[in-house]
Amino acid sequence: NDNKILEFNVTPSNLEALSINGWNPNKNSINFSTDKLQALSLTNSEVNITLPTEFKNMPELRALNISGSPFTTLDFEYESSNAKLASIIAESCPSLTKISLKNTDELSELKLNGCESLSRLTINGELTNNITSLTKLQTIDVSNTKITSLVGEYGSGAEFEMSIEATHETF
Repeated sequence: NDNKILEFNVTPSNLEALSINGWNPNKNSINFSTDKLQALSLTNSEVNITLPTEFKNMPELRALNISGSPFTTLDFEYESSNAKLASIIAESCPSLTKISLKNTDELSELKLNGCESLSRLTINGELTNNITSLTKLQTIDVSNTKITSLVGEYGSGAEFEMSIEATHETF
């Protein structure tokens, strides 16, 4: 029955990982402790959480996957003592127009492929294509976005500039 509302209460205070595919908060509610949550996956979900408000309640969060979800804006503005986020995966989020990263010093993976409306990153308050301040970044995927170039620095200090060709397939 599509009208049935499911309610889940996950109360262990030591919950470290939570993965939900296709969550619709209008049809089911989930209450969980976030103090020790290190990995959160809400793929293909109709999520209505407020960002960054919810992330401030997740001081241990290291990995976030919201692929296929309808977010338009993601603001990761951490207090420097809570900056543990190492992986952000937001693939195939066509409504995503803005992502803001501040105090994300541990970020090593940023996957934004398929975010067709995304044209720039905001890093430490500056709208830019320069990812030099993301010193631990090892993997970045901005294919199938409106981002056309990135500027950064290799671990050795050598600078790079990368042009990204738009890849659109027509069937």
